[in-house]
Parts: sequence; C-alpha cells; structure tokens
Amino acid sequence: MFGTEVNSNSPGSGLPQASPVPFNHAVQSVSQSGEAFVMGLMVLNASETFPLAMSSREIAELTGKTHGHVLRDIRKMLKNLYHLDDKPKLDQHKIQGVTIEKDDRGYIARIDLDKDHTLTLLTGYNDQARLRVVRRWQALEKTQVRPLSPAELMIAHGQALLAAERDQAEQAERIARLEQRVDLMGSDTGYRTITAYMKQNGIRLPISESRQKGMAAAKLARERGERIGSIPDERFGSVNSYPIDVLDEVFSLAG
Repeated sequence: MFGTEVNSNSPGSGLPQASPVPFNHAVQSVSQSGEAFVMGLMVLNASETFPLAMSSREIAELTGKTHGHVLRDIRKMLKNLYHLDDKPKLDQHKIQGVTIEKDDRGYIARIDLDKDHTLTLLTGYNDQARLRVVRRWQALEKTQVRPLSPAELMIAHGQALLAAERDQAEQAERIARLEQRVDLMGSDTGYRTITAYMKQNGIRLPISESRQKGMAAAKLARERGERIGSIPDERFGSVNSYPIDVLDEVFSLAG
C-alpha cells in the first residue's frame, strides 16, 4: 500500500529497486522436500520485484521544472483526482500509488508516484518533457526483475537439487580418495612412495633425480618379483609405491 509517510533519514527511503537474491542461498540441503523448497523459491521470487515509482525530484530534473513547482503540480493533480480539500493535509490521505516523504521538520521532502499518476501529471507539460519522462519509465521497467512462472520455479528447483547432489558426490569422492591415501601412506604397510620415503628419511633431491630413483625402484622390484603398489594422487591420478627394502637398497646405492 502506498501513501505511507516516510522519514527522509530512514534507510531504504529512496526509489524502490530490485535486490536480487543469490539463488545458491536458497539451496540449504539436498534433503529438503520438494514442496518446501519450491515454496521457499516462491517467497524469494516474490521478494525480487518491487512496485516502480518516480520521485518528484526526478520529475523536476527531467522536465526542467523546479522541485517546488512539481510538488505544487502534484498537489493540484491529487486534489482534482480525488476531490481533496486542504483539510486534512495532503500527506494524511492514503492514496494507492502515492508515497509522501517528509523531512525532519515535518515538511514534504518529495512525493513518489507510480506510473499512472506520473503520466497523468505529464498531461499539463510540454511534449519534450513528457517524452523524457516516458523514456525514463521505459528504462525503469526494463530493469525490473520478472517473477518466475511456476514451471520456471520447478525447473530451477530441479537444477539446484542436481547441482547440490553433484557437489556433494564430488566432495565425498575427494574425501574418500584422501582417506585412502592417508591409510596407505600413513600406516605401516611396508610400502612407500618415492616422495613419502624421502620425506620420512629427510632426503632432498631434484625432481629429475627422484624420478630416476622411481625407475630404479620399479626395475629392482620386478627383478625380485615383488609387487609394485599404486597410491591415489590428486595431481597424477595415481603414483607407484615400492617395498621399503627395495627403496632402502636404491637410495643406499646413491650414498
């Protein structure tokens, strides 16, 4: 409902504008029921659009009139439209599509009009002034967010659930790989990767030399008929692991 008195120093007293709500914030949990989720989307969707309005100050700027003259014209228009007299005061009337903002002294600071009242006001203005205001209204209407239809809400709901399920599955897979790698490298399995062996024994080598150690360990393990292990790795998919006795011999040869 318009016609509500607003203090000019209060937050949010300016021209109403759409505040888009990030869609990911609506996805709280994959376990939400479809009905509850769609209802939440409908609430968010309804909150994304606001009635458009044009202030008396903006009208004055577009038409080249002083703000005082525009306020005078608005008062005259409203009195003629709704058969108002001077008592009670104009701001005490509740008129849909009209919002009156007052300053700290109690005087009218501005009046916001919806499209119907704005265009009605322009009937007394010249052609160029009317054209500028009409073009401004067209620009405002283009920026207003269109509410989603029920079908679009359902599609958005499905896409959000699918994305959330995919993210959870990927996260679970990463955790499983990490846990497996920790188990294989952290426990005493009798096997170590080249990197783990070097770290455990305080050995530092260039990457090229560590690769040569890996090839030497693989060759020695095959000659002895010992199994070469495989450890999941985020970077390479998997890396080889070798029996510790094989690595002890390979690295001892370097000394």
